[in-house]
Amino acid sequence: MVVIARMTSGRLPGKSLLSIGRQTLIEAVVERVAQSREIGTVAVATSIEASDDAIEDWCDERDLLCVRGSLEDVACRFLHAGSRLGASHVVRISGDSPFIDPILIDHAVRLSRSHDVDLVTNVFPRTFPKGQSVEVLGTQALRKAAAEGLSNVQREHVTRVFYDNYEDYRVLNFSTTDLDAREEAVHDYSSVQLSIDTEDDLMTARQVSERLGPRLNRCGWRDVVAVWQEVVAGRAP
Repeated sequence: MVVIARMTSGRLPGKSLLSIGRQTLIEAVVERVAQSREIGTVAVATSIEASDDAIEDWCDERDLLCVRGSLEDVACRFLHAGSRLGASHVVRISGDSPFIDPILIDHAVRLSRSHDVDLVTNVFPRTFPKGQSVEVLGTQALRKAAAEGLSNVQREHVTRVFYDNYEDYRVLNFSTTDLDAREEAVHDYSSVQLSIDTEDDLMTARQVSERLGPRLNRCGWRDVVAVWQEVVAGRAP
């Protein structure tokens, strides 16, 4: 499991260590992913920039593996983390997803184990909210793609090469209906913003966290969406 995090967000600088309720953003993400029953070691992959020393310090205080690499070449950083973990397949979670549901992670890992694919994802196409993205990558496939040459955009966005060239890779996507047999049709939650990109996202997340209270780290993504919708509706004129 690799959580990608950095402090140099253009729209929300230092967001990894900003507070969301009783936790910082990175702490919330790590606590949620640690509830997965299908993963092993959790690693945080950040950059070698001085601004990200704070993330490494945070990891060191908690005995978490921190892997550092190029700020722009996230693909290389991810591969380095995969090598440190000694894993043939690695779960990728964005460090701005404080409400990530471990059940989605477990489902993706099980799919990866039962299917011979290069990438398991739930964003191709996306039916889950932003902030509930889960990807399980085959490190050999990513290493091969990197050796053949990645664009700058593909280096920055680790899985982009698989989506740009999906006909050349084995990509398996799962949707909301795959986790709930009661859903007869796919519901599109892609407009729900549970990731933290802006100050407004942060304020919304803080309100969601406050309303969830002690249930925060035990509830599933649908519960979070319901509270998010209440918060957003309460702001409507």
